[in-house]
Amino acid sequence: MKKVTWFVFLSIIAISCLNEPDCYQLDNDEIGLVFSVMEFGEDIDTLRDIRISSTESVFYPNTIISAVLLPLNPNLDELEYIFQWENGSIDTLLLRYKSQIQYVSEDCGQRYVFNNLNPVSSSFDSVRIVNASPGYPASTNLVIYRCAKPDVGGVRFKRKEGTTESDSVLTVSAVVADFITDTQVKQVGPSFYLPLNKSADTTTFEFKMADGDVENLSLSYRRLTRKSPIQDCESVTFFSRIKIVATSFDTTSTRFINTAPSGSVIKSTNTRDPAIINFDIFL
Repeated sequence: MKKVTWFVFLSIIAISCLNEPDCYQLDNDEIGLVFSVMEFGEDIDTLRDIRISSTESVFYPNTIISAVLLPLNPNLDELEYIFQWENGSIDTLLLRYKSQIQYVSEDCGQRYVFNNLNPVSSSFDSVRIVNASPGYPASTNLVIYRCAKPDVGGVRFKRKEGTTESDSVLTVSAVVADFITDTQVKQVGPSFYLPLNKSADTTTFEFKMADGDVENLSLSYRRLTRKSPIQDCESVTFFSRIKIVATSFDTTSTRFINTAPSGSVIKSTNTRDPAIINFDIFL
């Protein structure tokens, strides 16, 4: 008899819980932003943080992101979001919207409903509205596009003993290209990301080693320049069929590798944005 009583009691509790509304699921006070490179898809970068102007709110400190969720304020009709990137650059997005109070029920009370999202000004290359009314759960509302610059090739140095491969981290004081460019050579461990010359079919790099030696690496490629689909962007130069034409490094072999995104039809002999490692150089 006790078991039956407990069963009935628990059943009543369960039924009452099912009837209890999920009031928190009615909120739609977050917007979804996705970052993308025009013609290449997902853009990945590192934030120092995101702030809301005239507040002390800080979001995503020291975070690698390709998408973010940011809050709205029902007491205002616009917010300015400030994006501070790891490389020191800063972007802003001024977003206007409408909010109104909506009565839900006696249990849930009232909520604020947001709609009519409008990015009125931005330092980004392009902002597209996907859905002007936030929902729950939050999804993509805005896509922030960056002009494509697929003008950087990636090489990685390795060593091979028998069947064992290991990274070879070069100690360099500087790497200099044979043309004037605002894009700096970036070293990440054994890898170097090298800017390519959009006005020539080859680029030569001078590696100034820390011990005073100097090594050279010359790359050749094919170029194709197309007008950007974004009006404010310059024409885009695509590089393909990258190969080594000369080097003073004591190399044993090279190997093209596929670090392109899964399902990509772009081969590793082509550049991408963000840049990828195109091939390994074995010393």
